[in-house]
Order: sequence, then structure tokens, then C-alpha cells
Amino acid sequence: MYKGEQRSCLAAVSRIVVLLVALGREPCANNSGAYCKARAKLSETVLERITARVADGCEKEIPEDCLTTLTDPKEYSRDDVAELYHKRWLVELDIRAIKCSVGMDVLRCKTPAMVRREIWTCLLAYNSIRKIMLQAAIESGLSPRQLSFTNAMQTMAASWAVLPTLGPSEVASMIAAQLSSLTSPLVGNRPNRIEPRAVKRRPKPMRLLNMPREAAREQLLAGVDPYKRRR
Repeated sequence: MYKGEQRSCLAAVSRIVVLLVALGREPCANNSGAYCKARAKLSETVLERITARVADGCEKEIPEDCLTTLTDPKEYSRDDVAELYHKRWLVELDIRAIKCSVGMDVLRCKTPAMVRREIWTCLLAYNSIRKIMLQAAIESGLSPRQLSFTNAMQTMAASWAVLPTLGPSEVASMIAAQLSSLTSPLVGNRPNRIEPRAVKRRPKPMRLLNMPREAAREQLLAGVDPYKRRR
């Protein structure tokens, strides 16, 4: 749920150092080598199992009276089925939330094994965010679709650094405050909204690396700039 430089191994180690100091313990070394080795030992099977377990927990919290197969033509009209079909765009929004909001649009790992771990970790984070949104919606009598995914993600990320320093009663108060805060900035009902799918901020004019990095290094060491503009 961190983006840019905050997703680096060094940034993660820095957060661990801050946490250790907050807990009254000696800070660890700021070398990220040990952290990277420990991350590589994460079990892909365990990550997959936890991700599925969180998803199953979400399904169990859904009230049974909201479930239907829409197979009874006498009870559900063609308009009901059409309305359900029109909501298919919600799936596209969910995929965009996974890729962009959670930061899965650009995978940072290099090996197939670590890429799979990175994907499962992103899905676990997504399911965890959706679960807390579901809990907040059920407590307030709202639909989870009325809650902001980005707000829920930012709320969870803001608390992770301090939760280990709190006692049981303080943790309970923190969770209650989080669930309450998720229901205040509701996603508006904006039918027929039209917005351009574009951004105003221009990207930095950095040249693209279109050759192996090692080859580019060799050319730079030889005094040749492989990306110098040629007239």
C-alpha cells in the first residue's frame, strides 16, 4: 500500500527501526540485506492460504437475505437481470483498485517466485481492506460500495506503525475509531457522470531504457552516451 520510494526494502527497514525504538528496544541495523533475505523466505502457500481465508471471512459476514441466483422468472424480471448486468463495471473498478491503489500496476520483484509472492501479498492487502470496509458498512447499515477504498487503505496504513505499541483496550478503541471514520467520506451517487480519462500533470521527460542495463553501463564507461539525442 506504499508507493514509489516507500516500497523499497530500505524504506521498510527504516519503518522497522522506528517501530523498535517506539517499543523501547534497540534499533536494528539499517542494512536491508537481512530484510530482503527474510522476505524471500515467505511461504507462497501460506500467503495464498491467508488470502483465501480473509476472502472466506468476508463472504461469511454477508447477510444471507442479500444472496440470490435470479433464476426465478416470476420473482425477478428482465429489468432486474439487466440492472445486475449493468453493474459489471464494478469489476473493472475493483481491478483498477488492485492495480493502481494497492500498487500492483508495476511489479518490483525480479524472479518468478518473488513476483508470485508480491502478487499474493497485494491480493492479501486488498482482501484485508475490503473486509474492514465490509465490517464498517454492516455496522452502519450502508453498502460497501458507498465507502471509499482509498480512504480505507490510508486508514489502515496509518495505524499499522502504532498498533504494536498499544494495549488491548487502546487497540479496541483504535479499531472502533477506524470503522467509524470509514463511513464519513461516502462515495457519491453520480449517475451520468462524464470525466476525461486523462491527467493534466505531465510526466518527467526521462528517456526509456531500451537495452540491457549492463550494456548501457558499458557504453557509458566507454565514454558513449547511448541515449544522447542525435540530430
